[in-house]
Amino acid sequence: MNVAIQTGDISRHILEAESDRRLTRHKKDAIVRKAQQAVRELVFLMSDVENRCGGAGPFVSMCADAVMNGLPIPGM
Repeated sequence: MNVAIQTGDISRHILEAESDRRLTRHKKDAIVRKAQQAVRELVFLMSDVENRCGGAGPFVSMCADAVMNGLPIPGM
């Protein structure tokens, strides 16, 4: 859930950056910070799923299913 919120924030930042002529350091840092938080949450999710499944086989299968079905990204 937290990843979806951060992805939406990143999308909002990108839309704001597209409308401005230049990207300020503050906005750039905010976009980078949100992206790092989203990646961190995804790594925690992957680690949790791997630990629950007891191996890489089920995890790879779940990732393949997610890619085949498409991952919804809010705000995009």
